[in-house]
Amino acid sequence: MAESPAVMHRTDSTGALVEVNKRWCEVTGRSAAEAMGAGWKSMIHPDDREALVEASERYVSEANRGFRKDGFCFEYRLMHKDGTSVRMCARCAEERSEDGILHGFCGASVEVPEGSATSTTTLPQHTAVDDEWLNSIMKFAPVGMYRIDLSGSCVWVCAKWLKMTGWAFEDVIGDGWKRMIHPDDLIRTTKEWENAVKSSIPFVSEYRYLKPDGTAFWVYSRVAEQRDERGALTGYVGVVVDISQLRQKDGSKKMSERALTKIKALSKRENDVVRLLRAGLPNKQIASCLGLSVRTVEAHRLRIMRKLGFRTLAELLQYAMQRDTRAE
Repeated sequence: MAESPAVMHRTDSTGALVEVNKRWCEVTGRSAAEAMGAGWKSMIHPDDREALVEASERYVSEANRGFRKDGFCFEYRLMHKDGTSVRMCARCAEERSEDGILHGFCGASVEVPEGSATSTTTLPQHTAVDDEWLNSIMKFAPVGMYRIDLSGSCVWVCAKWLKMTGWAFEDVIGDGWKRMIHPDDLIRTTKEWENAVKSSIPFVSEYRYLKPDGTAFWVYSRVAEQRDERGALTGYVGVVVDISQLRQKDGSKKMSERALTKIKALSKRENDVVRLLRAGLPNKQIASCLGLSVRTVEAHRLRIMRKLGFRTLAELLQYAMQRDTRAE
């Protein structure tokens, strides 16, 4: 959040602002303290302020009553203290605990180019704004991003992905991306992808890309479903980050040996639980994916912690997120 090129913010469950990032301060020319609580309202263009405040308060009220879980989208102009303004497209989502308790809202705004044909006077339709939002994010995101259709074919990659891998756009589209994954990792990642699609869970993995000159580098990738306003699955959106330097710092050989030793200490079912924890799933979803009760999943987690010598849940979650997938 601190380094994001998007204007980002967080509020409590009442809609009062509790945090903004550096980019917010740059765009408004004001300190974070000035935006806290209801201070942000004074930084919205006067012509947009009433509509935005009314719409956001309605969304907060409906979310607190459990009527809205689809996110909030709006266009507005953010004012700098010198009187200039920037046209923004905002999207907010709820922050809830595993038990479904609403803790607040998080959101981000991206600059909208002048002259684009979107409405600033009413709540935009989700499909149109979501698409513009996603495309805007993909243009400036500091990670490689891509889109996959229902058949598993790549239909779009961003410029940073092409720069990261060294391949051309036409080399990637369709099934071309498969030859860019290291042969030693292709079978494993293909199985992980098939399992994720079948279980309707995020795909999370670490593997190697091959550049056109044959050199390899490690990446961390995460792919999530993309659905339309009716909930129908339309494809997938993924991000990929170069983690080669992190692996070099940790010593990839030692990391693999440690991970393999720990994995051998766990049963197949316990490894399944760790894999789904790494995907960011709560106990209820893990139980659903594995056909178990929530209590059984909790029992598995306790046994995993005992076997691996962890004393806290945080240690277990850190292990799940950092576990070396090459050893699996």
